[in-house]
Amino acid sequence: MGRLSTLFFVFSTVFLSFRCALGQAAFVEMVQEAGAQDSLTVAEAYFRAVQGQADAQEMVRIKLELSKYLQSELALFDSSKALVRTVIDECRDAGDSVGMGNATLVLADFYLNEDNIPQTLKLKHEAHELFSALNDSMKIYKSLAGIAISHDYLGDHDAAIEYYQQCVGICQDIGHQIGVACMYHNLGGIYSDEEDFDQALRFYDQAEAITVEENDVDLRASIYQGRYLTYMRMELTSEAYRNLQLQKKYALMSGIPRNIAFSYQSNHKQI
Repeated sequence: MGRLSTLFFVFSTVFLSFRCALGQAAFVEMVQEAGAQDSLTVAEAYFRAVQGQADAQEMVRIKLELSKYLQSELALFDSSKALVRTVIDECRDAGDSVGMGNATLVLADFYLNEDNIPQTLKLKHEAHELFSALNDSMKIYKSLAGIAISHDYLGDHDAAIEYYQQCVGICQDIGHQIGVACMYHNLGGIYSDEEDFDQALRFYDQAEAITVEENDVDLRASIYQGRYLTYMRMELTSEAYRNLQLQKKYALMSGIPRNIAFSYQSNHKQI
């Protein structure tokens, strides 16, 4: 049995034993307390796969979810990337461009987590080419946003702004308002870094208005974090701390660890 097959077997055995012994409700409670809120979804999807109930597209999704679990929860970085590369090869052989593009985006994110921006950019561009050929607007947006974020992290703000603006146009065309808000949020971060504070706050204001309308507390928390950092740079401490309190409020409402674990130096990019 190969290493990846062994990992699949171990996952299914462990997840299944917990599920049978404790029941689904207890299993959900256990993984949530451990901070692995997606474990049950991954496990149940894998059960369907091993029972022969999943089609090829579902199998791609399952393997990618498992790879994310290996990466984020178990810190098995090499194994997670190896699994995704296997998925890419399988999709290429099967002529599944959608699966290949999705897997390429996941692999790119793994390299981004390692701060390997050149490899991230290469993979994001490969995914963008695949989705452009399929004329899939949502996937084109996500791949372009990934390219923009990579340029943003590199400090290449001109390129990042250009790609973010392209993403805004795509999201407006397809009615993806949260996507528009995410890009406004990221643009606000760039202009804050460049100390163009009026422009930064205008973008944060536009992003906030959308999150209020769409009731997205996760993104709203991140916007207040960006505002806090901006006002601190402007030395407007009272306004900064007002936004800090709002950030804490909406972070707790969202329950998202990255928002609760507040960073006083940087702001998370959003897609």
